[in-house]
Amino acid sequence: MRNIIQRINDEKAFTLIEVIIALTIFAILSVSIMGIMINFSSTTGRTQRQIETLENARIVLDFMIEEIRRAKGIQIDNLTGNQILALEMNDTPGIDTSASVPDVVFEFDSLAKQVYYNGVILSDNIELIEFEPANLVDADGNLDPDLDKNKDGLIDDNFKIRIRALIPQDNHVKKDVDYDITGEVSIKYKKILAN
Repeated sequence: MRNIIQRINDEKAFTLIEVIIALTIFAILSVSIMGIMINFSSTTGRTQRQIETLENARIVLDFMIEEIRRAKGIQIDNLTGNQILALEMNDTPGIDTSASVPDVVFEFDSLAKQVYYNGVILSDNIELIEFEPANLVDADGNLDPDLDKNKDGLIDDNFKIRIRALIPQDNHVKKDVDYDITGEVSIKYKKILAN
């Protein structure tokens, strides 16, 4: 019997203090790793929203430029408080979005921060759309003489578009973030439509 008791006493085991210390270290490491994972998840969510917002703004810009290239006539209107770019795609006078070859109307609603394509939402989180030149015609409905420096009846400079995309504040983004995207296209041989 003495041999059995001696064998039991000779066996190595963890004391209660060693187990508590090991559990404490494990808990500290677990909390640290969890904090890193939460931070990574937050950063990933913010980055994904930035990419998505920039992608949408780029799509709007590219789509506008492509439609301007295809258009026969162009008109800019800001009378309603919303920035409107109307493009005549067919030979029918005026803008008609119900024709067999429909004309195109891009409308920017600054209150809703949305861009519409023929009445359908194309993108949201757009804070600003600016065109340069802002007006193509003078008060009489004729080509603005400042745009035709060499007096040949054509616009001399390219048409510039600036879109400001907005990433609104949320639990991942602590303040609103703006991104500007610009592009330009020639409208030299386009018919300029009066407002």
